[in-house]
Amino acid sequence: MTNWKVAACTLGAVAGLAVLVWLAWPSQTPDAAAPTRQYLDASACLLTGAQGVAGDPQAAAWQGMENTSLATRVRVQYLAVRGPATAANARPYLASLLQRHCDVVLAVGPAQVAAVAAEAARFRSVRFITVGDTKHAPAATLTTVPASPAGEVRAAVSGAVAAALSQEGL
Repeated sequence: MTNWKVAACTLGAVAGLAVLVWLAWPSQTPDAAAPTRQYLDASACLLTGAQGVAGDPQAAAWQGMENTSLATRVRVQYLAVRGPATAANARPYLASLLQRHCDVVLAVGPAQVAAVAAEAARFRSVRFITVGDTKHAPAATLTTVPASPAGEVRAAVSGAVAAALSQEGL
């Protein structure tokens, strides 16, 4: 065998051995030992306008929901309505949250609040919370919290979501 063939075989063997050592080396990442958060089988969902959770009172409402999640272990999520800011456009987004089996639905923004106000009476097993608008027809499952100031919105939303969850026995 010539020198270059011996060198190529040696280099190949060393490279293969290096790959095997790298693959077999134990991982140093703490992912396997990291604790995971156990959530309840309950969810609270926020319906917002196109801006999502940016700006107030949406950001304050989202912070209130996150505070409740930390305290109660309920899952929280939000869905932003895209397109025209109308109740008719917000209704399919609300329907999406209801199909996801949200136990509590919170609405921020005139179109979202109007959609919730129009549908709340039909869904007796869901608790609804609106931020701001108090002009809608009352329903047994509908609570309204004030839209400002941000610190009060956060606390009011957190309390309303926790109260709604306790009414559901969660």
